[in-house]
Amino acid sequence: MINKLKWTLSLNYVIGFWVFILPWTLGPGFKNNAVNVAMWNFLFIGLSVIVLSSLTQKTKAMFSWEYWLLVLTGIWLMVSPWFLLYFDRTLLMWNSIIFGMALASANAFIIPIDQRNLRKNFKNNSLLYRN
Repeated sequence: MINKLKWTLSLNYVIGFWVFILPWTLGPGFKNNAVNVAMWNFLFIGLSVIVLSSLTQKTKAMFSWEYWLLVLTGIWLMVSPWFLLYFDRTLLMWNSIIFGMALASANAFIIPIDQRNLRKNFKNNSLLYRN
């Protein structure tokens, strides 16, 4: 299980780091109101992905709430250009869509694997810890 999660955790860290530094690399900075909201969104999402990935790596609990939150974070990143009104900034919009899709799909791929291990460990009466 851990080997299957290793690439996902690495991808999560890369996406989180990229989204976190996006305001300074590709963004126009904190200038007008719509871009300002987008930049704070990128900072918050990037930091959230890094923290959730760290929790996923550190905890031994068998439940997959971290993966579900990462999937929801990826979905939010995909739709945020339209909710936060920065869809006219093409570079920021496509970064949101591509990295949100990668984040959501990679973590959605892990949830069934985690659920399968939960059932297997439940039968072995070792419900609380991963292998």
